[in-house]
Amino acid sequence: MQGFRQIYGDNRIEDKVHAMLKAKYGALSVNDVSFEVREFRRKHPIKYAVGRIKDSLSRKVGYEPINPWAFLSATAETEWLSEKSNPSSRLFASFPRYRGQESTVVNVINERLAHPLVNDYVAEGIAANKLLQYLLLKKTEVADNLIPSVPVGMGITDELQLEAILSSCNHVVVKPILGLQGLGFKLLESADARAKYQGSRAPVNDIPITMALKDQGFRKYQVVYVEDFVKMNDFGFEMGVSILQPFIESQPSTKEDSLFSSIRAIVCNGRFIDAYKRVGSEPRVNFSQGAKAMAFEKDPDIMSLCEKVVEVLEREANATNTSTFAQSLYNGYFSDRGFTLPKQRAKDHAAMLLQFVLSLTSSQS
Repeated sequence: MQGFRQIYGDNRIEDKVHAMLKAKYGALSVNDVSFEVREFRRKHPIKYAVGRIKDSLSRKVGYEPINPWAFLSATAETEWLSEKSNPSSRLFASFPRYRGQESTVVNVINERLAHPLVNDYVAEGIAANKLLQYLLLKKTEVADNLIPSVPVGMGITDELQLEAILSSCNHVVVKPILGLQGLGFKLLESADARAKYQGSRAPVNDIPITMALKDQGFRKYQVVYVEDFVKMNDFGFEMGVSILQPFIESQPSTKEDSLFSSIRAIVCNGRFIDAYKRVGSEPRVNFSQGAKAMAFEKDPDIMSLCEKVVEVLEREANATNTSTFAQSLYNGYFSDRGFTLPKQRAKDHAAMLLQFVLSLTSSQS
């Protein structure tokens, strides 16, 4: 909504959307992290108290928390960790926080709750992940409107799909599959992307084995590819995966300058509401990175396309099993790409086990 406030100087679009939601869903609340914290505190008061004490002590001594295993892998896409963002502090500020009260919930922190959600749990989870969006929609009637995409990082890449994209354009964009307000965005020449990513399909690294010996039990992690973590319902790897797409040249936003631009549209209750352009002097046109909003002349074709995409996404999400939607989409990708052959798995596992044993020997000496 920040862009509309820049253009109109008021909250007219936000107020309109909120009124439409209230008319359809009645009392509304926002599920941020506070409900989850309160429930954990109620069910595990001792663990909660110990956690608070640890956090307080960590802040006093300047202790850096241990990163998730995905951040530790040499194959991860984690450049965004060193970048900074300036996010908007306003987040559905006109709605009360969800505390378990009777209401329909805006599921910012996506959880299954006792009360109905504005956006379906599966649709919300898929909308927050660029790769899952692509995998869900690429075989639907809106597939022709999608930008060709391939994941990179954590050894997940489909080499044939990657080469098809790199051969079709001079520049590509690479960005984390999870929304990070423009952090981690890279614009690369196709030749540089080929040098970096071609041949990158591989095991995740030795991190899973070392962690498995400590936390999970060695036998669980005898195979070391992303597809194995999906099988175990462990999606920590997503923090280290980016999506690579052809760079789409945007038209000059004004006669005076050639600014980069992208369109942002609002669809509520199945209806197109409004849209604007985000423009900036850099390809990364995020408000948190200094971009500005400009008015966008409404195009009937774009309006109907926006409504159609939302309709198809919600339809496909509703048809997906709520407990295994991410596994199903990832396994469909692995099936199309090809699962890792047992012979290759055995070879990689032996090499990584040897590496781990050598590291133990080195540390003891």
